[in-house]
Amino acid sequence: MKLLKNLMAISLVACLVAGTAIADCAPITQNGSAACTSLVGIQYAGTTEVSLNEQFTSKMIVTPNQDVAEVVIKSTVPEGLTYVSSTPAAQVNGTSLTWNLGDLDAFQCQTLEITWQANQEGTFKQCAYVSAFPRTCFVVTATNPRIEVTKTAPETALVGQPFPYTVTVKNVGSGLAKNVVVTDTLPEGISLVSDPSARTFTMNAGDMIPGCVKTATFDAVAAQRGTYCNNVTAKGDNTNQADAQACTKVLQPEFEIYKTGTPEQLVNKKANYVITVKNTGDTTFENVVVTDVPGANLTILAANGSNGQLSSPSWTIPTLNPGQQVEFSVVATSPVVGETTNCATINVNGVEKQACANTKWYGQAALLIEMVDNPDPIQLDAEPAEQVTYTITVTNQGSADDTSITMKVVFPAEVTPVACGGATNGTVNGKEVTFETVPVLTPKQAVTWTITAKGEAVGDARIKAFLNSDLLKNPVVEEESTHVY
Repeated sequence: MKLLKNLMAISLVACLVAGTAIADCAPITQNGSAACTSLVGIQYAGTTEVSLNEQFTSKMIVTPNQDVAEVVIKSTVPEGLTYVSSTPAAQVNGTSLTWNLGDLDAFQCQTLEITWQANQEGTFKQCAYVSAFPRTCFVVTATNPRIEVTKTAPETALVGQPFPYTVTVKNVGSGLAKNVVVTDTLPEGISLVSDPSARTFTMNAGDMIPGCVKTATFDAVAAQRGTYCNNVTAKGDNTNQADAQACTKVLQPEFEIYKTGTPEQLVNKKANYVITVKNTGDTTFENVVVTDVPGANLTILAANGSNGQLSSPSWTIPTLNPGQQVEFSVVATSPVVGETTNCATINVNGVEKQACANTKWYGQAALLIEMVDNPDPIQLDAEPAEQVTYTITVTNQGSADDTSITMKVVFPAEVTPVACGGATNGTVNGKEVTFETVPVLTPKQAVTWTITAKGEAVGDARIKAFLNSDLLKNPVVEEESTHVY
């Protein structure tokens, strides 16, 4: 049995020839033959010698010289050979074989593999014929440009503080999107930082090929708190309209400080103050510092929880949440009559606020009366007769003036006044001595009167001095004992 020639090599040669056009119909040199029309070329390749009853394969390579339609290959089975099969399968009608290849593009290599069997000795010639029609095509590609737009914004922002918006447009379709324009109209209450009078941002993205992405970022600012949602729209001359929305909650950092205190107090006594700090906004503050600033003539005595510096106590609030209120207490005093101001300040993110409380400090007069006799005792029948002098001193120990100070001294039967004098003129009338009024007695001021008296009878004499003033609702009585023997 003789082996078949190397058909793989022949097939490659045939396809290469077909791929470079076979207008000249040059025959294959390795056991093959070629035929052609002006439209389609056919090349045969196969073995030239086989054994009797041996099956063998031949190849028919069809190559159009241009685009063709209704390509039909016809062949006749030679006498002495039997058609076994083919790829693609042929339509068999007796000894006639037909392959309908349909439309083929120029130089599109189409290979038919045919299996035969030799039934008798001899030389057999197998021929094929081709018919086709010229095919002219018009090619057009339909695309679908389609755009998508997205918008991102921070979840929260602060009133008066710029925050960014980012808009992104993308051509997710299959064709060129022409003259794409992105328009973002901000809601009422938000404006562009670059132009506070404007609320519309426009990005001309131009023509965008499939997959093209364009992004723009701009800053906006809100004038008041609230939740703001705004839409962005993208549209091209030949595209769909795409929309997106982004929402931002604009927060208002707000806080208040209040101070209350004792409205009136005696000098050198204690006045209590309360500082109240409250977060009235909707943001959280951290490390808030509160400082108390005492005014003139005011001394801080205590400041609970402060830094310990009573000259200017301060407190730090680590976290002050929305709605949270914190209080601090201060105790102060003043030695001076008059009004003082105690202020507290708070500074949050560069914003300072102050609250003050006034206290009216007033004085209180406090009269001290002292009466001393000299000498004591006195002798009734001494020669010369002994007299006793009474020294009466009134001192204002308080912190305010007292007015209309009067003094009256009453003597018992044992002693009789004979003369008087001192800060104001006095009058002796029997057993009573009355001094003229002292108009004003200022704090720490003292006035003194003296009375000279003689003994009248043996006994323990009790002399009484009656002090009165505008401050005193009832007279103050001072008593001195003098022994007469």
